[in-house]
Amino acid sequence: MNPIEFFQKNLNQNINYVGLDQSGIIDYHINSEGFRSSVNYDFSPACAFFGCSSVFGIGVSESEILSSYFTSSQNYGLATTYTNENIYQTIIDFMSTKNYIDTNMVVVWCDKKDVNMIPDFINELPKTIMHFKIGFEPVANTLTLPAQIDLDISGTHPGPKTHKLWAYAIKKFYKN
Repeated sequence: MNPIEFFQKNLNQNINYVGLDQSGIIDYHINSEGFRSSVNYDFSPACAFFGCSSVFGIGVSESEILSSYFTSSQNYGLATTYTNENIYQTIIDFMSTKNYIDTNMVVVWCDKKDVNMIPDFINELPKTIMHFKIGFEPVANTLTLPAQIDLDISGTHPGPKTHKLWAYAIKKFYKN
């Protein structure tokens, strides 16, 4: 089951088990659009975040995930079984909505089987998008986020201190 199908069946619900976080401790609220957020996305955000399960915030409370450090933001991070192509398609889908108006966009790509496709995806997207990469394989035209400094509750993903650090780094990139 792809991530969109998984979350579409859980619209407007709290779930406690997602992907590698099987602790049952974190509440993941899935909004009416099928993404992790306690609010519905019926507004044009100042910043929209796309990417992997680290953007989604596996094992981290919603108030401490990367997107929570930005005013008027939306989190389109994917979790469960997904590819970089799914991330790319989520961006394309967002750009076709009424919410895409002067939105700063940040993408965090990841090491998946289709990592070699990331440069092609980047070339197809607007040049104003900031692209970052998590993982070990270098990818052209992506920036590097600071190294992870803590772990989430499941011990498999970046923790709340890392999310805060990444938010600080992204804000610095935007000012330059």
